Amino acid sequence: MSDTNIVVIKGRLTRTAELKYTQGQRPFVNFSLAVNDSFKNTNTGEWENRPNFFDVTVWGKYGESVAKYMTKGREVLVTGRLRQERWQGQDGKTQTRVCVVSENMELLRESKGTKQQGDSSPSQPSPTPPDAPSFDNLPPSDVNGYTDPQPIF
Repeated sequence: MSDTNIVVIKGRLTRTAELKYTQGQRPFVNFSLAVNDSFKNTNTGEWENRPNFFDVTVWGKYGESVAKYMTKGREVLVTGRLRQERWQGQDGKTQTRVCVVSENMELLRESKGTKQQGDSSPSQPSPTPPDAPSFDNLPPSDVNGYTDPQPIF
């Protein structure tokens, strides 16, 4: 039996992504996604959000093409795989982290407070790229043509 390593997350960028290149001139984009877990507080009975932060890397031409749209607050849907990185810290101890290597990504709605670079006017969303998908009129379950099955109650 082969192993399976698949992850799907939807969240918002915590900062504007930067396009970088390896020493061999291979392009990549690193960014962090904030993804909320909702839970019911047992003391108050109120629903609360707990943020989780995931580091994501997009490699190659795909990373180059999406980098200009990866602004802070932008909502994205990422599919990919998990990768554990290991390195020696300054103290000589082995350090590790788990990150997401994106194999596909979809640009979703931008946050209402997102600004264009150089634009000082408040609450001006940057324009949506013409090639970005629009999910504004679809219920969340219809994203990518996926529809949840009817509940069996």
